[in-house]
Amino acid sequence: MGVAVVALTLRPAAAGPTFYDLNSLLFEPSPTEVRRPAPLPWPYPQPAPITQPAVVPRPIVAPLPAPPAPLAPTAAPVRRPVAAAAPAPRPVARPVRGAIAGRKWQPHADIVGRGGTDRFIGEVDLFMPVRQDDNSMWFVNLRGQIDDDEEYEANLGLGYRTLTGTGWIWGANIFGDVRETRHDNTFYQVSAGLEVMSEVWDFRFNGYLVGTDAKDISSFRGLKLVGPSKRHPVLADIELQERALAGIDGEVGYRIPVGEDTRLFVGAFYFDADNVDTHAGLKARLETRIHDLGFLGPGSRLTLGVEVKNDDVLDTQVLALARLRIPLGAITGSTPPQLSALERRMVDPVVRDIDIHVRSFKTGTSQDLILIDSKTGEPIDELLFLVAGGSGDGTEKKPTDFANGS
Repeated sequence: MGVAVVALTLRPAAAGPTFYDLNSLLFEPSPTEVRRPAPLPWPYPQPAPITQPAVVPRPIVAPLPAPPAPLAPTAAPVRRPVAAAAPAPRPVARPVRGAIAGRKWQPHADIVGRGGTDRFIGEVDLFMPVRQDDNSMWFVNLRGQIDDDEEYEANLGLGYRTLTGTGWIWGANIFGDVRETRHDNTFYQVSAGLEVMSEVWDFRFNGYLVGTDAKDISSFRGLKLVGPSKRHPVLADIELQERALAGIDGEVGYRIPVGEDTRLFVGAFYFDADNVDTHAGLKARLETRIHDLGFLGPGSRLTLGVEVKNDDVLDTQVLALARLRIPLGAITGSTPPQLSALERRMVDPVVRDIDIHVRSFKTGTSQDLILIDSKTGEPIDELLFLVAGGSGDGTEKKPTDFANGS
């Protein structure tokens, strides 16, 4: 085993400490002989220092932060051009709100009643836009009417209207018409019309073409009394017929400062055909309109008016008018949009003659019927109708008494 060397200081010395070998003191074999250990030289040789590798401090490295989440790609910035000064607002530039799938002008039905000196007429007028943008519209117009003479008429039309951007509406239309008279005759007609409207003015012109065939009403073959006295006998072969008349009409209208929307129209008409009297004259119409009725909502309208016509055939006619508009946008679950006064005129009724003009006339031949007085042998120029107690002038409808027959 290894031996440890221990240096023990026993006494001080003037020159320095004296060191003894501890091994010689502890392990000598003779207990009686004590020897002092030889002193170790001073300074005591120091053991070689134990060198250790220098400890190099390692720098403390902070943990790297987690990489940031990738940024979402962003669109390149769009440079917006500087808008020029906006022009003055125009009716055609107003936005559409609440329309059916972007429709500015929506369908409606008008319930119309007319009555006057000669007839009473009921009418249903269905107006349906079929294609439109912010400035123009194609529409279909379907009408049906009946009067107190049990005459029926139906009209189907296609029309186009456009806003010009200068405060005017230009329009055109074509219609096909059919009418059944009280004599069970059917007539057909085709018409074309032009119209120009603003918030104040109206200008319209229509032309009407009809078939030229005449239709029979009745016929008569036999003895007939004619002449001023209605007592001259003739042998007649007569047919009563009716025919449609072709023609034109037009009008000019102006908004007058009365009420919410009141307009005055004046115009003229001319219709003619073979074998009938020309039907021509003047007309005037006054209308007042109330818009957006409370019980029917936006887009509704009540129109009240009166129309006067005068011609050589029918003399003077007066017709009162009442027209109630019912918006049909509610059927599709949409609220009609708010329109300007000019935009609202895009759905005004198409103004044209409400009838196919039909007139009756007579055709045929007649020849004098020569009757001989059996007593005198002279021809009889007139027949005298007698009845007991008669007090008339001796005609068929007003016979006289037998006493006057001598």
